[in-house]
Amino acid sequence: FATLARERPDVALYPFFLKGVAADPRLNQADGIHPNTQGVAEIIRRILPAVETLLDRTPRQPAGGGEPAMIRLFVALSLPAEVKAQLAELSGGIPGAKWVAPENYHLTLRFIGEVESWQAEEIDDALIGIRARPFALSLRGVGIFEKAGRVGPLWVGVERTEALAFLRTKVETALQRIGLEPDRKRFAPHVTLARVDRAAPDKLIGYLQAHSLFRAPPVAVESFVLYSSRLGKEQAVHVPEVQYELA
Repeated sequence: FATLARERPDVALYPFFLKGVAADPRLNQADGIHPNTQGVAEIIRRILPAVETLLDRTPRQPAGGGEPAMIRLFVALSLPAEVKAQLAELSGGIPGAKWVAPENYHLTLRFIGEVESWQAEEIDDALIGIRARPFALSLRGVGIFEKAGRVGPLWVGVERTEALAFLRTKVETALQRIGLEPDRKRFAPHVTLARVDRAAPDKLIGYLQAHSLFRAPPVAVESFVLYSSRLGKEQAVHVPEVQYELA
């Protein structure tokens, strides 16, 4: 490297990017090969100053200084307008429920959370490489999540097919490869209809019984989407950022 630097001044050299990371189990995933989130952050911290010098630019900072701007992301399947309209007909009949706006209906494949802009670019690059075939999605039945005696969201169920599970695994694997921590939650495909933690139990039970036989026409899934999300006064606003075609 000394000779190369001396004889080729046009060649840029920067620190070995895995220095201090490769041998530290705290900075690597369970496979001992790929850095985890903390490991990636350490790599960036070490080599970014050198890379920015080579590119002759300064680090991007949010307006007014302070911490870098964060983006809240998740990966999901969008639903066609006719299915959203059918799901919207299920709204109502539970006093105290907080219903999701139809434009926000989706099936989450992987919640990511808040990341910096450079991480969002890596996530996009990882998702672009996913290969999976189109498939049909079946929505049927309604239910609620419960944990430790607390009532969670009201949802419409989604049949867990091999094709859906395959795509979800592909997304999870792609995100772990770039350093995101594994999703520890069990994948339970659904479309959230409402928050019902303040609803009267008898009204909720009556609603579940009345709509237990709900069925929607099969949905053709030909793509998946990377969404950004920001919290509003009433509920979150989801924005489709990138759509990835299945083929």
